[in-house]
Amino acid sequence: MSICAGPNRSTGVLPRSRSSHHPRRVATTCHPATENTSLFGLLQPILGLGVTPSLTALTIYAIYPVLRNVVAGLSSVDDAVLESARGMGMGSVRRMVTIQLPLAWPVILSGIRVAVLIIIGIAVVAGAINGPGFGSSLFLGLQRLGSVNSFNQVLAATLGCLVVAAVYEVVFWIVQRFTTPRGIRV
Repeated sequence: MSICAGPNRSTGVLPRSRSSHHPRRVATTCHPATENTSLFGLLQPILGLGVTPSLTALTIYAIYPVLRNVVAGLSSVDDAVLESARGMGMGSVRRMVTIQLPLAWPVILSGIRVAVLIIIGIAVVAGAINGPGFGSSLFLGLQRLGSVNSFNQVLAATLGCLVVAAVYEVVFWIVQRFTTPRGIRV
């Protein structure tokens, strides 16, 4: 973990003053340093081949951007706003639901969007361990490179991934448009 923490401290990922978040951020910052195929390889002896290790690895890869943006969004809420809500008599749960979450929602949603796009990209690699998705079609086309329809198969799988990513991008734009409070829309 210290190998991952060193570069991340210098890039500003780890906080310098708040030491209470340090162990959690080091633990969650380390996993993107692992290559996509290595996590599939680590999970294969435990979970085998197929859907289960694929979904497990994709879930592990999705945790980091979501967690990072939730922390960034909630910590970006101005202390004066929270203090005024506390002065109005709001409890901690009500402050979280009515003040912090609506103000942090655009940042949290962008973390979820990034996680989904990362999952779409990494799901192609899951085809190497018989996972679901366009990866198996892509790898099959690459194995038969030089045959009659291999390039078409590779192209179809690549375009399929791009279309899925574009559809999710549009869906997240619509969700952000309709769920972000009017006062903080950009």
